Amino acid sequence: MRALVPEGGVILVLGGGFDQAELISFLKEKGFYVVVIDYNEAPVSACLADEHLQVSALDADRVLAVARDRDAVLVLTSGTDQPLYVAALVSEELNLPFPFPAQKAQDLTNKKFMKSVLLDHGIPTPDALVCSQDDLVAARRLKFPLVCKPLDANSSKGISKVTRFQGLADAVGHALAFSRVTEVIIEEFLDGLEISIDAWIDKDGDVHLLAISKLFKLDNGRGDFPIICSEFDTEFYLEWQEEVTRILRWIGDAFNIRHSPLLVQAIVDDSGVHVIELGSRIGGGGKHKLIERLRGFNLNRHLGETFIRSTDGSFSAPPLCCRKHVAMVYLYADGCDFDEIRGISGLVEQGVIDDAFITRPVGIPVPGARNSSDRIGSIVVEDDDADRMRLRIRQALSTLHVVDQRTPRQNLLGIDLAWMPGGAELS
Repeated sequence: MRALVPEGGVILVLGGGFDQAELISFLKEKGFYVVVIDYNEAPVSACLADEHLQVSALDADRVLAVARDRDAVLVLTSGTDQPLYVAALVSEELNLPFPFPAQKAQDLTNKKFMKSVLLDHGIPTPDALVCSQDDLVAARRLKFPLVCKPLDANSSKGISKVTRFQGLADAVGHALAFSRVTEVIIEEFLDGLEISIDAWIDKDGDVHLLAISKLFKLDNGRGDFPIICSEFDTEFYLEWQEEVTRILRWIGDAFNIRHSPLLVQAIVDDSGVHVIELGSRIGGGGKHKLIERLRGFNLNRHLGETFIRSTDGSFSAPPLCCRKHVAMVYLYADGCDFDEIRGISGLVEQGVIDDAFITRPVGIPVPGARNSSDRIGSIVVEDDDADRMRLRIRQALSTLHVVDQRTPRQNLLGIDLAWMPGGAELS
């Protein structure tokens, strides 16, 4: 394959978290000088790169200045949403390779533009409107309950569910606290099973479905619901793969996505699949690790290859190689300064869990379970029997402890099992 970019050149990777680690390592293996752009003082993957600059990955002007100063040959990201637009914008300004133009990246990272494209192309999606704090009366035409979201945030930040009009102003204020704009999106809440869909769309627009995961959320009592578990069920996947693939092809054509990953969040009910939101990216929260367990395929390395090598754009999804049920359970903690999670190695040795990942840097405060960015790690449990898998999850969550760096106390994860199907009954 012909190189698309000069070997040994400088590549900027936006974000230095767990989800960018494999991409950084891959680029280093290929001989590139990797600069991580991340506003955190010590992001977990910075040690894998040649250099870390404490710059916000959302600051397009500063990222552009760094790219020019270092004569970067690529600007890219993985496993994160909002920096995708910055990467596309900077790449377009400097005439660097990128799968799509900045305008298309905006359509894929701003919920206002995203919803407009979905509606314009007739793709099933909940009714919604975009409004500011001053014109909430327009929301009376929508059917309660409603979900209020920032237009430009990810990781479930600023999202809340409201059941009556009187609570909408507080929900909008909550969403705006996580936003850089003055409008929010308010959409009708659909009662069904929430799912996450991962795929790759090749150069011809053909969809290669990689995973359909059931999403379970933790009720933290504040109206926002951070994801606690992604569960792959082989029987469910086979039941829905045809309908989901049809919807993904529709999305790929509407947004003109080619030669890129596709992540979709949707609701399934008796009437079919309803798209909530999407992104042309690999899922965060260690989703690439879940896909690797399902398919034996490293999606981050494939993404890196498409950026640095000229390919024919073809793609073939490896067959499923997992057991019937695979769960990735996300770990949270009550307020502490994170030090470590104790009990992981013993659970792996005993066969209670199959894998585990720590995603939060040591010493970083853990505020609780407000949104997905508050995760401190995850465990993976794989089994052919769903009930046995959940019993193993229960055992793991009752064993693991989070240690506070500042005090000798150990904080239990504080996660009940109300989210788990049959969780209250299993013993």
